[in-house]
Amino acid sequence: MLTFTITPAEVQDIDSLLALEKRVFIAADGLLSKRSFRYHLGSKNILLVARQNCPTKPVIGYLLVFVRTQSARLYSLAIHPDFQRHGVARSLYTHASAILKSKNIHKLSLELRPSNTAAFKFYQSLGFEKKTTRPNYYGDGENALCLSLNARVCPLPYSST
Repeated sequence: MLTFTITPAEVQDIDSLLALEKRVFIAADGLLSKRSFRYHLGSKNILLVARQNCPTKPVIGYLLVFVRTQSARLYSLAIHPDFQRHGVARSLYTHASAILKSKNIHKLSLELRPSNTAAFKFYQSLGFEKKTTRPNYYGDGENALCLSLNARVCPLPYSST
């Protein structure tokens, strides 16, 4: 069984975050840069990392949520392929949703590629619903599915761990 910890990202995580970004996404997705990660570390946004239970191990997953006044946007969720399907994404999401709940934020949205059926099924399992499609959203011309979750109707999962 894989054991890992979820913590807020820190400056020393940036190189590992960049490596994961390049491993999981393609250029047409609009890869985050070192400068972008630095910005999010110092902002009100939520940037969480997962790593195996050792602080010196590289990041195996991360989640970035843009926080607004009354809503939030799940911008990016990346899990290293060797660690997918071990609960890392769900744990990152659960931690982020607890933070959102503490900020009294109940609306969460995201975009994803229609071709990413595994991600679509994952988000559906969390209670997200498809709202619309944005044509030519990605750099390669693929559309985006726009999903949203209203926690007043479908509660954000919360874990005290």
